[in-house]
Amino acid sequence: MLATVERALAERMAAAKAARVDGVPTADEFLDALHQLERRKEFGKHHKAMLAALHKASERSLTAGELAEAPGWNSYGPANAHLGSFARELSLELGYQPVKADSRDPSAWTYTLATAAPDRSSEDHFRWRMRPEFAEAFERFQNGGSASGRPSPTRTR
Repeated sequence: MLATVERALAERMAAAKAARVDGVPTADEFLDALHQLERRKEFGKHHKAMLAALHKASERSLTAGELAEAPGWNSYGPANAHLGSFARELSLELGYQPVKADSRDPSAWTYTLATAAPDRSSEDHFRWRMRPEFAEAFERFQNGGSASGRPSPTRTR
């Protein structure tokens, strides 16, 4: 019985990874991961505030300084650190490592849920652009969308 369940879980995880485009997790995978992190209390109000600001921004693109304003911080440092550590947990939950991930730079993990916007701010600051797959998942999460019920990939820690 246990072997049958393990085999079914492995098949579901393989199917989810096969559905990825260019290796990026699907909206369903992101949604499941968001629910898992929320259940474990690893998805806090400050994360949700920054992600909501990024989601509603024009072209879903903001600088770290603009992200910092959402939870009421005065500088980009906490935004980079908190969003990066959240993105790392999200990445581990998904069994996904973004190309730019770097253990020495916590904000590099943000590439899990966002990419570099093609344009810079008027002050020439780097801008994050939310990935469309994550944007769809986050919108569904905000609207009370439930996880698919599929198991999350095994964490890789």
